[in-house]
Amino acid sequence: MAPGGRLIRGSMLFLSVVLLLAGCGASASEAKSRVSLSLLVAHVTDFPKGSSADVAIDWNTRQKAKRDYVTIAPYLGHGWVESYSATFLLLAIGGLPTSWMERAASEITEYRDVAGASWDYARQKRALAHSGVSSFQASATNSTKAKSHVYPYRPGIAVHIGDESSAYTVTWPSDEVSYTTRIILSRQGRFVSYLQIVADLGWIPWQKAIGVARKVEARIVAHTG
Repeated sequence: MAPGGRLIRGSMLFLSVVLLLAGCGASASEAKSRVSLSLLVAHVTDFPKGSSADVAIDWNTRQKAKRDYVTIAPYLGHGWVESYSATFLLLAIGGLPTSWMERAASEITEYRDVAGASWDYARQKRALAHSGVSSFQASATNSTKAKSHVYPYRPGIAVHIGDESSAYTVTWPSDEVSYTTRIILSRQGRFVSYLQIVADLGWIPWQKAIGVARKVEARIVAHTG
């Protein structure tokens, strides 16, 4: 992760969570999806040349509920089927940024019906509205002491992906450079997609993030009809 900054989100994998208000619930059945969700998430080829796959997780209900700091009952009640996430890295050369992505995460969640997916999309929107990034910076008078400040996510540009979609962004400083996160949340039928891209120096063109999100949408349509 970037020095001086720690990503946080109300329901995401490689990031610690700090909700400014109470988080929203989720969890459900252990039944498996009819299509492998690993086929639907972002692929390493969606990102700049030199990117590599990092961690992939096929979540069960207990793992997902623990990660999201909720009970499993809401997921069970809304027909959760499966969640799958994948993360990606692009290492800087000589400590300098080389592209519009340093770290990314993609997650797909499947529900039994559209109503369940719509509930989860709305749940994640509420969570994002009350979360952000906690940045730790050295004190000007004592470099051994770090000060923490939460930078909330703000609405991003209008996006039109799938049946429902929304975008969020935040830029925060570290001791040396600034970092930017772009998030695109979308729903296509029974599937909810979460995409997060992080880069330093605040340079992530929205069209790059939207391009990756559209590739995920196309995979959902192609594999599920």
